[in-house]
Amino acid sequence: MKNSNIVNFQEYKINRDYYNIGLIIGALRAELENGTVDMESVYSLLTDNAKSAISSDIICVGGVAR
Repeated sequence: MKNSNIVNFQEYKINRDYYNIGLIIGALRAELENGTVDMESVYSLLTDNAKSAISSDIICVGGVAR
């Protein structure tokens, strides 16, 4: 049973990490929408595995990945 007076440090760390990830993604989205950052710059931050997954998804819907 979970006691409300005890902090679960693993849960706190996971929540903090996801919160930070959300902040970064939100900032990148805002910069993309404002036009201050181009898509290629954001795309270059991704790993090869992520780029491969995105490429396969884009090809499935009939687009072209650069």
